[in-house]
Amino acid sequence: MNYISIKNLIILACFSPVIVGCSVLNKSANPKPQDINFQIFGTTTLNPDLQNIPAPMRIDIYELKEVGEFNVVTYKELMENDKVLGDKLVRRTQYIVHPDSIKYIPLQVDNTAKYLGVAAGYLNIDTANWKLSLLKQSKTGLNTNQNYLYLYADKAGLQQLSQAQMTALLKDYAKRHPKDPLVKKNGKLVIPKPDYSKGIYTQRTF
Repeated sequence: MNYISIKNLIILACFSPVIVGCSVLNKSANPKPQDINFQIFGTTTLNPDLQNIPAPMRIDIYELKEVGEFNVVTYKELMENDKVLGDKLVRRTQYIVHPDSIKYIPLQVDNTAKYLGVAAGYLNIDTANWKLSLLKQSKTGLNTNQNYLYLYADKAGLQQLSQAQMTALLKDYAKRHPKDPLVKKNGKLVIPKPDYSKGIYTQRTF
């Protein structure tokens, strides 16, 4: 019995580095999602209806391995079934943007996604620039303060903004809405902190 036990221990000892090695590989193969400070600014002319009255608009964010299918698909095809993107789609999330508002989205992007696709549900979908394809650049030289994505949505369509452009828009917004506690006069957005007073889940405003 002692001989068998010692023999088994020797076998386990020989294989234990392999087991540990596999564990390390599994951790590196599934890195944590990348946190992105994602902000969308909806203008006062966002998504006008037939009477030229601004309206809330649906925004869909697609995390993609490749972007070819997304670039050629129509909005109708995309909304009917996002399976048209095939296995290139990692995940889709959906939000609502309101006219004359700033929306902060604490986006966590899967590391297998090389691209983000943004689709906006414009009422005048045939004339608006409703779609954006965004490539995730190399992290070389990137600092954590640059993990952001700023978008601008008006009646004509979607645009990507620089940090300076977003700051200028928020300064102007703060003048129009001085009582909004989330936007400072200097154009900085106050990132909402989690409220755990009612537990981990909280009622969400879309």
